[in-house]
Amino acid sequence: MSFLTHGTGVAGIYAMYGYHDIELFDFQCLPGLPHEAVKRLASDEQFKYMDIVNLSFAGKNVTHIEIMTLDDCLDVLRKRSVIVGSAGNHGAQSSTLTYPAKHHAVIAVGAHDKVGKVKNDSAVGPKVAFMCPGVLVKTTGTKTTNSTNDLSGTSFATPMAGAFISHVLAVAEAMEGPEFRKYITRSDVMNAIC
Repeated sequence: MSFLTHGTGVAGIYAMYGYHDIELFDFQCLPGLPHEAVKRLASDEQFKYMDIVNLSFAGKNVTHIEIMTLDDCLDVLRKRSVIVGSAGNHGAQSSTLTYPAKHHAVIAVGAHDKVGKVKNDSAVGPKVAFMCPGVLVKTTGTKTTNSTNDLSGTSFATPMAGAFISHVLAVAEAMEGPEFRKYITRSDVMNAIC
């Protein structure tokens, strides 16, 4: 899958399922350097007022220095935004949760199909806060103006969680990102909505 297809698919899910007044920002990660992208996201003035940050990438072989950089940046982002991140497609074991979803500030999202069956390679476990549709999710395509794609993976389940959160934030505008994240990740709230 190309990076164009991946990013367009993620944006299309927000456009189709997110709150109707949602504003999308294009932010591309360079292959192999997601920690640098998150660093820019945390420091760039352009991204200062985003309510939701979607991190639809996962890294299995992240170095200690990259983890430290991610930790610092995500700690900055969490003070102003709700952060959702793909839990990873490395196998259905809780130990397979990868960065950045592994970070305590990120709401980790796994994938299931239309009937609720967990996707065979989706990360699962107590640290995965949301399980959302992530198998053959209909979204925008890149071939023509009216094309669509059916995409699978936690990368495409993550914007489904973000789209849900966009609706809740629209209703509860008085709550800021960190307050909302603390509220929404309480187990009683999660049990009621998942």
